Amino acid sequence: MFDHGKNNSNGQEKQVWQALTQDDFANVGMPSLVYVKAVKARDIMDELGEAAQDAGFKPEQIVYSVHAANGTRMAVVDSRDAAFAGAVQYDFQPVNVH
Repeated sequence: MFDHGKNNSNGQEKQVWQALTQDDFANVGMPSLVYVKAVKARDIMDELGEAAQDAGFKPEQIVYSVHAANGTRMAVVDSRDAAFAGAVQYDFQPVNVH
């Protein structure tokens, strides 16, 4: 799909990707893909506010942040399995982010 400097016989495909705006590129994969990223709870507790306390997250705990393809956070859960199961339950395809 991407031309990484190799000779690509499909010039139209290359032109389509080059013509994407930043907003268009951010929405590639919408609405079917979600990204799951392991983070320390303390790194997102300010953003989550009371929801972090209600969930019982501890600052040093690893939690899993689920994001739409455009980067919008959709959920934070306490296990990778829960993140993937929740995504699949709502017909999303989860992908790990490192």
